[in-house]
Amino acid sequence: METRHIRLNKATREWVIYAPTRCNRPQDFQQDSQEKRSPIDHFNKCPFCFDNELNLEPIILEMPNKEQNCWQTRIVLNKFPVFYRTHLVYLPITFISKWFQHY
Repeated sequence: METRHIRLNKATREWVIYAPTRCNRPQDFQQDSQEKRSPIDHFNKCPFCFDNELNLEPIILEMPNKEQNCWQTRIVLNKFPVFYRTHLVYLPITFISKWFQHY
């Protein structure tokens, strides 16, 4: 079992997440005998590719791209979070919108 925790980097005085096996994903544990997916198969299953919104994690915020009639920025829940919460905390949309205006 992985021990993940937050620790203080004494050199920079920044809090960092220590998670030794963070780079592993469910597909890392699949058998080697499985064939590699083709690019078409990838686009059909990729939640960020056009028309695959049903595969996407819940959308927290979406900033539209008015020129192209689609989204410009989308914030979704992390499918592989380092830490888990028992409940979600949502920031007011006005706060997030003001923050995005700077970028």
